[in-house]
Amino acid sequence: MKIKQIVLASRPIGAPSTENFRFEEKAIESIKENEVLLNTLYISVDPYMRGRMNESKSYAKPYEVNQPIKGGIVAIVLESRSSLFSVGDINGFDKMPEAFLGLFSGNNTGKMLVRIE
Repeated sequence: MKIKQIVLASRPIGAPSTENFRFEEKAIESIKENEVLLNTLYISVDPYMRGRMNESKSYAKPYEVNQPIKGGIVAIVLESRSSLFSVGDINGFDKMPEAFLGLFSGNNTGKMLVRIE
């Protein structure tokens, strides 16, 4: 199985452009206990993310070059090995997993989750 992710390819000088990002595919095995496979429908692009593309000191940790970027998403659950999510659920997640098609792992207490019905 492969997932897709958005990677910060280089640090922007001025306004970010498509040259500063790339899409990568990553091979994974089947999902594990407490994981869900997500198909991202919407990605939140917030102003604070621009500051994280720089290496300078800030209130938020900078993104690392050649690593996936993180952010909020709305996604549909394609596969679930979690008691918290069922296939077909559409949820908001505070931290983007590995972009358009990716994994969410862990115990979500509900504080980071916005249910959309």
